[in-house]
Amino acid sequence: MVDNILSAIELISAAAGSPESWDLALGGLVNLLNGDHAVMFGTESDMESGAIVARFGIDERDIECWSTPEAAQLAAPFNNNVPIGRAFASSELMPDRDWQRSVYYNELVRPLSGFYSVAVRQARSDCSFLMVVCRERRHGPFAEPEIDTMQRLLPHITTAVELGRRLSAHDHSTARSDCNAFRRCRRQKNGLAYQSALRSAPARAQPAAHLASGLARNTRPRVPCGHIRQGSERDGCRRPACTRRSLQPHATRKRGRNVARERSSAR
Repeated sequence: MVDNILSAIELISAAAGSPESWDLALGGLVNLLNGDHAVMFGTESDMESGAIVARFGIDERDIECWSTPEAAQLAAPFNNNVPIGRAFASSELMPDRDWQRSVYYNELVRPLSGFYSVAVRQARSDCSFLMVVCRERRHGPFAEPEIDTMQRLLPHITTAVELGRRLSAHDHSTARSDCNAFRRCRRQKNGLAYQSALRSAPARAQPAAHLASGLARNTRPRVPCGHIRQGSERDGCRRPACTRRSLQPHATRKRGRNVARERSSAR
């Protein structure tokens, strides 16, 4: 008996760091209390909607009916009368004869081959759950020692659920922090890359832009010839070095030659 209790506590403690392990923890409770199957509702909203967050000894298709609005309406009167903070047996909520005739039993519990149950419920802002261990009618109701064992396990279950939620909240907070840090690094990286591209741009880029703008307006661009000459030599181009004469438009150079000829003929 002691070994089974220690094994159940160990499984419950392991579920704090792994929510998927609650199925195994329920299996430990079923083995300890001589039950047939067990279910766990995680929060008050889960109990209202009939959503089961962990189960043992029940197939998923067998609990699909628990998630319907009709099931939530049937379970509401029972959930409202469930004691909080202590273990209890199903016979405490309703006599066996009335329980057998109830719509809730015939529609939801009977298809799972259950009748008797022992459960614990916790309803706090930081920790809320309902855990139920069931067995068939032919196995008889849960005795006082089994209810007492469930009560002794309640602190361990409460601690595991509370710790699991804190770990989950910490993981979400860490994930958001990592995401924000990644976005900041990406923005900084893009900014540094843009500044690096500006610094590594060729020195001839800006003079060339002014040159094109000046030729388009048919005016002499104010571009230092040294920049073009240095750029040409650096790029290995074979075009002649830039001079002020070569930068003048063709019409201006032709008019200058005609004026020179007229002056020479006049002499």
